[in-house]
Amino acid sequence: MTQLVLTGESAGGLATFHWTNYFQSNVSPTTKFWSIPDSGVFIDATNILTKVNSYRIWFQSLLKLSNEETGTPNSPCNEANKN
Repeated sequence: MTQLVLTGESAGGLATFHWTNYFQSNVSPTTKFWSIPDSGVFIDATNILTKVNSYRIWFQSLLKLSNEETGTPNSPCNEANKN
C-alpha cells in the first residue's frame, strides 16, 4: 500500500491545513493519506497596543495577491467567505 504524508510546521502547518482536502481528493483510494500539521494556528486577534488586527490584514492582502481569481484550496472556506 502506498502512503503519502503532508506535513509542515508554523506557516507550513497553516499550509497543511489549507491543502489537506485538495491533496486527499487527488490521491488514489488505495493510498493511505496522512495530514500532520504542526503549530499552524495563528491567533486572529486585535493587538492590544496598536488596536489593529495585523494578522487578518496581512492574510487578506496575501489572498488578494495570490488567489484573487481562484480562491484558496480549501473549498469550505471559500464558500463561507465569498468576499
